[in-house]
Amino acid sequence: MIFRSKKADKNARTIKPYHCMDIDQVVNDLNVNLDTGLSASEAEHRLTIYGINEMRGGGRPSAFKILVRQLTNIMVIILVAAIVVSFVTKDWIEAGVLIGVIGFNTAVGFFQEFKAEKTMDSLRKMSSPTSRVLRSGQQVVVPTIDLVPGDILYLESGDVVGADCRLFEVFNFDTDEALLTGEALPISKCVAAFSDPELPLGDRTNLSFASTTVTKGRSKGIVYATGMSSEVGKIAKKLMETNKTKKTPLQKSLDKMAWILLAIAIISVLIVFGANKFKINTDVLLYAIGLAIATIPEGLVAVVTLIMSLGVHTLAKKRALVRQLVALESLGSITNICSDKTGTLTQAKMVMVRAWLPGEGFFSVSGLGLEPVGEITKKVPLPRVARPPNAVVNFSTPSHTDEVNGTACSIQSEKVQLLDDGKSTASGGEKTVTVDATNMSASFRRLAEAASLCNMSEIKHNAETGEWVGIGDPTEIALQVFASKLSMGKPQLTSNSGAHDSWSVVCEYPFDSTIKRMSVVVRNESTGEQLV
Repeated sequence: MIFRSKKADKNARTIKPYHCMDIDQVVNDLNVNLDTGLSASEAEHRLTIYGINEMRGGGRPSAFKILVRQLTNIMVIILVAAIVVSFVTKDWIEAGVLIGVIGFNTAVGFFQEFKAEKTMDSLRKMSSPTSRVLRSGQQVVVPTIDLVPGDILYLESGDVVGADCRLFEVFNFDTDEALLTGEALPISKCVAAFSDPELPLGDRTNLSFASTTVTKGRSKGIVYATGMSSEVGKIAKKLMETNKTKKTPLQKSLDKMAWILLAIAIISVLIVFGANKFKINTDVLLYAIGLAIATIPEGLVAVVTLIMSLGVHTLAKKRALVRQLVALESLGSITNICSDKTGTLTQAKMVMVRAWLPGEGFFSVSGLGLEPVGEITKKVPLPRVARPPNAVVNFSTPSHTDEVNGTACSIQSEKVQLLDDGKSTASGGEKTVTVDATNMSASFRRLAEAASLCNMSEIKHNAETGEWVGIGDPTEIALQVFASKLSMGKPQLTSNSGAHDSWSVVCEYPFDSTIKRMSVVVRNESTGEQLV
């Protein structure tokens, strides 16, 4: 929730957005002391007024509501009416078939949508479970849902920002805002106020937003918006306000067809009754009901649901989430997607594919994603084969056979050159060599060590999902993955595994945009040598 002083409700200062305020204005507006933060009692008071810091409206998926949604369409209602009539006339076989069709249709739709709703519910848990704040002059760790406007929030690399805050102290501080703005690269933050109140969200670099991730550095900020009043909360609110009752063209067509078929069924019953001069007995009634039920395609509902379910399954393999089956119709109607952000269409991940060293040339790096699996290869020229000066080259044969003193000899090459001394030689072409710990040069080894040790990122394997995840700046993550492909990642080089020299980090100077450099001092535990 956005907190404003009560006396300022009609004051022009309250209209001024926080990215346009200087720090003193923010402090006065939120009634907080930068040295002591909020007191415990004041924090509790604000929590009761503005509520807990969480996304509302979605809640946990309701199985009952999803079940009702599967049964509330015209075709199903008509089939239910047919079941009732079948029971009344003791036509057990027809009733059983209709019950099976409705049950299958309901089960498929229910499980697909229930699973999607649970996945959407889990997305609400992306925010950090705890946050570090300043309260009563002490730095304490509190549940993120207890953050209130006015809290002094501490942030550092790897943290998930718990609430929207106005930064007042930053040290090489970058955040990943791809979730909110679509920017693929981390955004560097500052503390200076801006003059434009309509500044785009991604350009408000003195603010840090809820659910974004800190990739580098540390900072302090004053919380000014929590829960549904945060920027990500506003997006959730707009999604909640979407008209969910509007039916798709397919649903409208099916409903229209159901009403038409129902009218035809009623007319057919009246015709049967009229042909028998409305002398209705058991045989006439059974005949009329059978004709009416035959008019309604009871299998259509199950077929449509099954086809949509297969579509959802196909999209799930492509890692796309479909909350409701009817959404597939809208997806199928899309012809063009217009986007102004590259991060919207990418995974906001980087990978190293090529390296270059003076005197050694280019190295190719295989493997995609963050999984440290791949090879580093280099193309090297094969040695040239020198031939005697009296060798006669016969270009007429496709096998490039030479006649040397009457003896045939095969030249395994693609081109022939003349040396300065007049001797001809065959170029050996190129071959691909895999670089590993046994054959890498000293300069390449130093490159891998620098990529690994002069690095603040981490890569970890998620045992539950089986995926590799990176923590930190995308560029540093890419370098760490490169070093790990050589079994020279930071964990390997800083442990006593024996496969490589063991190193320890003596001191670390984070990346500074003013000098465009990050530096570390490391010590070789075997030799005691220290390097920068």
